[in-house]
Amino acid sequence: MKNKNESFFSVLNKITVIPIVFGMISPVYAETFCEKVKEEAKEPKINFIADYGKAHYQDIRRNLLIEKSGQDHTRGLTEADFNITYQIKTNAVNNGKQGCLFIEEIDVKYGYPNLVVYIEDKYHPNSCEYREILKHENEHVKVHQSVLKELAPKISLAVYQAVNRVKPKELNDLSKVDKITDDIIKEIQDDFLVKRLTERLEENQRNQNEKLDEKGNYHKIQNRCKNW
Repeated sequence: MKNKNESFFSVLNKITVIPIVFGMISPVYAETFCEKVKEEAKEPKINFIADYGKAHYQDIRRNLLIEKSGQDHTRGLTEADFNITYQIKTNAVNNGKQGCLFIEEIDVKYGYPNLVVYIEDKYHPNSCEYREILKHENEHVKVHQSVLKELAPKISLAVYQAVNRVKPKELNDLSKVDKITDDIIKEIQDDFLVKRLTERLEENQRNQNEKLDEKGNYHKIQNRCKNW
C-alpha cells in the first residue's frame, strides 16, 4: 500500500513557488501630446492693466436717484462695479494625429471701467449743498480706488497662477477654437483664489463705504449747509 504521507510530500516537491513582490508591477503611463506641449511651451505672456477708474459726474433727478440707491434720503451716489476682462491670443500645434491649443499671450484688465458719481440736480454747482455732496461722494471714489490699490498685487498674482495652471486643450476641429478659448477664460475666472480676492475686494469696499454713510456723518454734512 502506498504511504499517504510520502505521496503528499512527493507532490509538494513538484510545486514551483513564485514569490509575489508588491510594488514591482506598475501601469504603463503614456504622456499625451498636449501634456508634452505643456512641458515644452514657454509661459504665456501676461499683460496686466489696473484701471482705478476716472470719475464721471452727472446730475440726476431725485426719483431716479432713489431708484438707483434704494434709499429716499440720499442726495448723491457713487457707482463703481469691479470687473476683470481677458483678451487671449492662442496658438496651436499639430503632430499629424492630434492638435493642441494653448495660451500664447493674454491681456488682463481689472478695475472700474465705469466709475460714475451722481448728484441730485436740485442743487446748483456753486451751492454749499452741492459742494458737500461732491466732497462726500469723492470720499467714496477714494475708497474704491484705495481698496483696489491694496489688493492689486494679490489679484495679479492669483491671475498669473491661474493662467499658468491652464493645460493645453485638444483641438481636432478649427471651428471649435472660439468655444475652447471661452472655456479657458471661464477656467481662469472660476479659479478659487481669483474669485476669493474679488469677493474680498467687494467686501472691503462695502464695509468702508458703509462707515462713510453712517447717520452721524450725514448729520455732520447737513449741519454745514442750511438749504437741504
